[in-house]
Amino acid sequence: MKIAICDDEISVLNEIKSLLAEYCKDYDREISCDVFQSSLELLTKMEQSGCYDALFLDILMNDDNGIEVARELRKTDKDVRIVFLTSSPEFAVQSYTVGAFYYELKPVRRESFFKLIDRLYSEWEREKAEFFIVKCDNGINKIDIRNLEYCEVVNRALVICLADGTSLKSTAKITEIEEKLGKFGCFIRPHRSYLTNLRYIENISQKNIIMKSGAKIPIPHGKYTQTKERYLEYAFENELFTNVGGSV
Repeated sequence: MKIAICDDEISVLNEIKSLLAEYCKDYDREISCDVFQSSLELLTKMEQSGCYDALFLDILMNDDNGIEVARELRKTDKDVRIVFLTSSPEFAVQSYTVGAFYYELKPVRRESFFKLIDRLYSEWEREKAEFFIVKCDNGINKIDIRNLEYCEVVNRALVICLADGTSLKSTAKITEIEEKLGKFGCFIRPHRSYLTNLRYIENISQKNIIMKSGAKIPIPHGKYTQTKERYLEYAFENELFTNVGGSV
């Protein structure tokens, strides 16, 4: 799990880092941590190199107001869990207008901090099995693989097509997404320009895969048998039924 801490007080940063190290040692868990003394550093980092699973954000900093920083972050990352840090409860109501996960009063106490990290870690473990992170034109997205129908390369851009009818455009390489999705066991790459979720296949013929949305995915010459066998293996394992080559 990746955590970021943003606070203009070095003592607070060191305190939380120390508590986090204790937690990881006591519970044998792996958590990486980046620290920032200004909101500008944090925003620049998140814009350039992806997202964090959780963010500890001071509400009152010298250079900015944490609530406003959170609003800016939410424009590109709607999923990061934000934990506000403050010595005063006066901003509690405001903090939840930006989807705060929790509101931690300073000084941070070991017992409450450990419980909070436990909650964050448990939710991260539960979600990582069904989601993957990708940077798209509209910001950083956490995509539920159960809603991912297929990916297609169009004019060197990757178009991610979701089962709910929406699509996202990304600069990611299809090989990168294929690697991320490999652990789920329900994706195949029948064509160099397509990555397909086996759950959404409606029909397989010699030349095409027809998805439940009606999308048609070409099967290159010589790959039909391999594609069909992989799908049938998945279908029987998951008790699915489909038309393959016109027959059940």
